[in-house]
Amino acid sequence: MNRRVAFGGRRCRPEEILRPVPDCLGSVSVDECLAEMAECERLAALARSDASRSLMYYAARQWRQLAEQAAEVEGTAGSHQVH
Repeated sequence: MNRRVAFGGRRCRPEEILRPVPDCLGSVSVDECLAEMAECERLAALARSDASRSLMYYAARQWRQLAEQAAEVEGTAGSHQVH
């Protein structure tokens, strides 16, 4: 099925909007998580529908939680700003 949704002023497939979250914390850094969080927040600001906006803010929260967990694993919980 080649379903496309409107997002950020263009038509794209759902898998183009949300990138998969890594399976284990060892494969992702705090900085990568924070970059993904920022990208989700950016896309949420561009979203035209409440559903898309909510989905992207939800994804941003998940990335923030993952960043917090990765900071604990890295032992850098106090050195990164996770907002």
